[in-house]
Amino acid sequence: MVHFDLRRLMTLSLLLNEVVTNSVKHAFERGKRGTISVRLEQETKERFLLTVQDDGPGLAKDSSKGLGLASCKIWLRSLVARSAFRVSRA
Repeated sequence: MVHFDLRRLMTLSLLLNEVVTNSVKHAFERGKRGTISVRLEQETKERFLLTVQDDGPGLAKDSSKGLGLASCKIWLRSLVARSAFRVSRA
């Protein structure tokens, strides 16, 4: 079992809310079904890997300029001293 302090847990919940909401709003055409998966893996005692995937078409080219992505990067930096944010097309 993994335990997080309240500050990290709140930040993680904001991050997850933004990413999953973005997938629901933008990944799937209206009326179409899709899949969103969220995984949190403990790689070492102090290192975790959070993966959020959907089976939508991928990010639009101009989506990296949005407020949501900028907020996610800020939340990631506040969670850990070092973070990586990678967007990829599966």
